[in-house]
Amino acid sequence: MKKLKDLMNRQFATVRPDAEVREVARLMKKQNVGFIPVCDEQRIHGIITDRDIVMRVLGEKMDVSTVKARDIMSKDVFWCFDDDSFETAAKLMQQHRVRRLLVLDHDGQLSGVLAMSDIAYDESHDRLAGETLRAVAHPEWRSRGGILRNPWFQGGVAASVVAAGVTYYFTQRRPAKTSPLAAVNRKKAA
Repeated sequence: MKKLKDLMNRQFATVRPDAEVREVARLMKKQNVGFIPVCDEQRIHGIITDRDIVMRVLGEKMDVSTVKARDIMSKDVFWCFDDDSFETAAKLMQQHRVRRLLVLDHDGQLSGVLAMSDIAYDESHDRLAGETLRAVAHPEWRSRGGILRNPWFQGGVAASVVAAGVTYYFTQRRPAKTSPLAAVNRKKAA
C-alpha cells in the first residue's frame, strides 16, 4: 500500500508569519499554488489559501500593504504523517472538510503537502478521490445560490459530476500509458 511520502508534493513554499500578504500572493502566483504553510524555524503557525486573501483582505477592504500573513492565516492546521496511508489522509480531509493537509515526518518537521488533486492523480484512488470531494464540497454547495440549488443537483449528483470532472482532468493530463481497461476492450474486439 502506498504511503503519503510516495505521492505527496515535496516541492512547496512556506512564508514566515511576518510576511506581507502581497508577498504571499506573489509567491502563490509564481509557484502556481493556492495554499502556503506559515512557518518559522521552530513550528508551523498556520496556513494561507488564496481564498483567505480574497475573503479576509479584499472582502474586508483591508490595506494590502499593511496586512501580514499572521493577520489572515487559518490557525486550524490539519496534518498527518508521511508514513500514513492515503485512506487515513482522505478520512481526515473528509472529517474536517479540508482540501489540503500538511505532511510531517516523525520529528514533527514539515516534509510535504497533500492536496485532493494528489489523491485524484493517483489512479488507484479514483473512488477515494470522489468520496473525499463529495464530503468536502457537497454540504457547502447546497447552501449556496445559483445552479447548484436546482433540484437536479441535490442528493450528491453535483459532487459526482465534479468528481468525474476531476478524475477526467487528471487522467487526461497523465503521461500516455496503456490502461487495464484498454486491454480488456482489445480482447473484446478480437
